[in-house]
Amino acid sequence: MYLIDTSAWINFLRKRDDRLVPFLESRTAAHTDIVVFELLSGIPSADQSELNRFLALFASLPLTQAAALKAAAVASTMRRAGTRPQTTDMLIAGVALIHDATLIHRDSDFERIKRYCPLSTIEL
Repeated sequence: MYLIDTSAWINFLRKRDDRLVPFLESRTAAHTDIVVFELLSGIPSADQSELNRFLALFASLPLTQAAALKAAAVASTMRRAGTRPQTTDMLIAGVALIHDATLIHRDSDFERIKRYCPLSTIEL
């Protein structure tokens, strides 16, 4: 399973990069509610329905309490080490960890997060 982060979706949707296509065609690509929120809140209301219909073609991995607890534990470890992770990135990483999904992104914060947990990533 591949969890696609907002950063990778944006690059794909703006037609800047087609490296996401094989993952989307694999039928194992997914998003999570946080990513949907970030994508939809960044575009005009008139375009949200079309994007939402497109995103509905892919699986949605839920942000569960287990994912939030996992993210909090990793964030706590990072803070003790002197690193301040972004909350949304931590929650997305927590979803990936709980669902054993590889996180596809264009955000160096995830490469930093994976130093503190067994997060599998593909950086585009």
